Amino acid sequence: FTPNGDGKNEAFYPVTNYKGPYDLRIFDRWGVRIFYSQNPTDQWDGRINGELALPGAYSYVLTYEGCRGSQEVVYGTVFLLR
Repeated sequence: FTPNGDGKNEAFYPVTNYKGPYDLRIFDRWGVRIFYSQNPTDQWDGRINGELALPGAYSYVLTYEGCRGSQEVVYGTVFLLR
């Protein structure tokens, strides 16, 4: 995603078919958690403690209750470009 103020791809958030508990964690390259939310409408804006995050790859873990009631865990990488 490209949080540069042009109104396109300004934030990262996974799209799911959740219906229950939701937990999103984003980590930097050293494994430090830089974003956490239990609200599926929250979006990461590319900042860490209010400061612009460096461009690069960030890993995430998303845990949520799927539409059939099962717990789903998704691991992935998001690329921040400036």
